[in-house]
Amino acid sequence: DFDPTSVGIPIPGVEWKILDDDRKPVSEGARGNLWVKGPVVFDRYWNDTERTSQARDGEWYEMGDVVEAREGRLYFHYRKGAGIRSGGEFVSPTVVEEALMKHPAVAEAYVVGVDDDEWGQKVSVVLVLKEGASATAAEVHTWMKGQVPKASVPKTFVFVTANQVPRTPAGKPILAELRRMVQSSGIDYRSSGEAGAANTTAAAEAREELLPGAAVSSEVVGVEQVRAEDTPKGGKPAGEIGPGKGTPKLP
Repeated sequence: DFDPTSVGIPIPGVEWKILDDDRKPVSEGARGNLWVKGPVVFDRYWNDTERTSQARDGEWYEMGDVVEAREGRLYFHYRKGAGIRSGGEFVSPTVVEEALMKHPAVAEAYVVGVDDDEWGQKVSVVLVLKEGASATAAEVHTWMKGQVPKASVPKTFVFVTANQVPRTPAGKPILAELRRMVQSSGIDYRSSGEAGAANTTAAAEAREELLPGAAVSSEVVGVEQVRAEDTPKGGKPAGEIGPGKGTPKLP
C-alpha cells in the first residue's frame, strides 16, 4: 500500500542498509545512518580524498541522512548535520517543524540549532505566517510546550515572508543562512512587553533598514501582535539574505 510518509523503496539495482555511528546495523524501526550501493552511486568527492574516505566503505556510500526502515520502506528524519543537541538531549528538527506546522498561524517553519552557552545549542525557528494570521514568539513558544518535549521547544524566533527564506536553486532551505538570520535578528521568547515598549523607537528606526519583507516579533517593536499583512512587500531575492546583504539587525 502507498504510504505518503515514506520516501519509498530502493530502485532496481540499488541496495541500502542502516547503520549506527559505529557502522553496526540497527534494529527494525530504529534510526540510523543510510548507506547505499549500486551503479548510480557516485565514485568520489571532487578533489576531496578525506571526505571520500569518510563517506565510503568499499562499494557502500553513506548518504548523510538519518532514516529508519519499517516493513521494507524507508522513512527520512533529517540530514545528519542538521541534528540539534540541546540541554544534553538530541532534538530532531523534522519533529519540531512538523509540530510547528500544526499551529493555525504557521505557513512554513524552518528549525536550526544555534550555539548557546546555556543549552549547548538552542532550538531556533524561522517562521512564515499564513496570510492574515498573527502570532508572537511568546505565543508560539507556549503553544509548543504542549506539542513536543521541553528540550525541543523553540526558544528563539525570526518572522519573515516566504520570499525571504534563503533557498538553493532546487528550492531547499539553506541552513547556514537560516542560522545567520537567527543570530542577527532572532527574538528570545522571554523578551518582555516592557522591554519591547522601551525599544519601540529604536526598533522602528531599525525596521527602516530591514530587508523589505522582514517582520519582527511583537516583543521588540512594542505592539500587541505582528501580523503577516503588516510585513512590507517587495523583499529582495532570498539569495541576497546574509551578513552584509540586508540581514536585519535589531537592538
